[in-house]
Amino acid sequence: MKKIPAILASALVACAIAGCAQKPLAPTVDGAQLVPAMQRAALAPSVYELVYSARQQAVFVAAPDVTPDDAKCGVSKLLRLHPRTLAVQAEVVLPHRGFGLALDEDAGRVYVGHGFDGAVSAVDIASNQVIATIAVVPKIDGSTAPRPYAHSLRQLLFDPVHHRLYLPALANGGKSDSLLYVIDTTTFTLEKTVAGLGFESTGIALDTAGQRLFVSNLQAQLMTIDTQTLNLTHTAEIEVDQPINLAYDAEGQRIFATDQGIGFRPIWRNKGLGRHMQPRSKGHQVVVLDAASGRSLARIPTDRNPLGVLLDAKRQRLYVTNFNGIRVAEGQGSLTVFDSQTHALLHVVPLPPHPNSMALDADANVLYVSVKNDENGSKAGTPESVVRIDLNALD
Repeated sequence: MKKIPAILASALVACAIAGCAQKPLAPTVDGAQLVPAMQRAALAPSVYELVYSARQQAVFVAAPDVTPDDAKCGVSKLLRLHPRTLAVQAEVVLPHRGFGLALDEDAGRVYVGHGFDGAVSAVDIASNQVIATIAVVPKIDGSTAPRPYAHSLRQLLFDPVHHRLYLPALANGGKSDSLLYVIDTTTFTLEKTVAGLGFESTGIALDTAGQRLFVSNLQAQLMTIDTQTLNLTHTAEIEVDQPINLAYDAEGQRIFATDQGIGFRPIWRNKGLGRHMQPRSKGHQVVVLDAASGRSLARIPTDRNPLGVLLDAKRQRLYVTNFNGIRVAEGQGSLTVFDSQTHALLHVVPLPPHPNSMALDADANVLYVSVKNDENGSKAGTPESVVRIDLNALD
């Protein structure tokens, strides 16, 4: 295992505090340009998910205004970044706060999930314009709450075979009736709502060839939905207490699930379920599951509180973002890199305060990571950032 040198770790911490440009690991040649192996750009008060478009040669990142008082929220945007310099090339003003993103490369669209506002927007990424917005979550009748929706949206996943968008929806108020909204992206209309997804549906992964959609919840369950019929066909009780995100390995018929290990979650879950549920694992790991049965095949220790998981099957690499503490004053988050076959830890890259979501340029072997603030950064109003890592420099 290689750990990035302490001098780089110090530089990363300094940059996180000061919002400066990232110092390189070692410069690499990209065409005729000499490009730093690691760069960091401070972008906006908050950043969440991001996607990379090979056709557009651009990175898109959700930058919502997350002011606690909904009535005082300002403008939320989708930022278009240069893939090498991370310079902002365009800002797309969104109708609501955007958090989750999904890319439809063939249609030239990025779909934006408005998690608290029950809607999804389609953005044309050639013209950098919102072309449509659809409301999918109904409002609660008679509600005067600032967020009058029964469910909140989390991730989005695009199905290129069936031209659909899948959106797990968490029940608001800690209830245990999660849903899956399915949007037909050809007509941009709601096609179906799948019920019965348990408490806090969070992770989602697609087996395109097998026509299976996997959804995990914080009730330690893995559900399988047939993408031909959109019927829930199987629910497995799994030994992963907090399977927050999923990555599917088509060759091995495996699922990699990040198991967060957040201490207050079982209390919250018990309240939502109305009963006591014994935690099934301690977290701080990636659990490898058999996709068909949900049986645990292996456990891979990570840093504390892993969140994002991304599989590069071609290079046999597994990337995991780790918060290393929740609601802490000074975040010391990291990116851990594993061999996806042997599960050996290959690299630990410090990415303070808290690395969040990832997107991969598979052709160039470049990883983009959104990095969120810790408590100190939030209080100081420090902009959140995106980091570009040339993965060739790690090996």
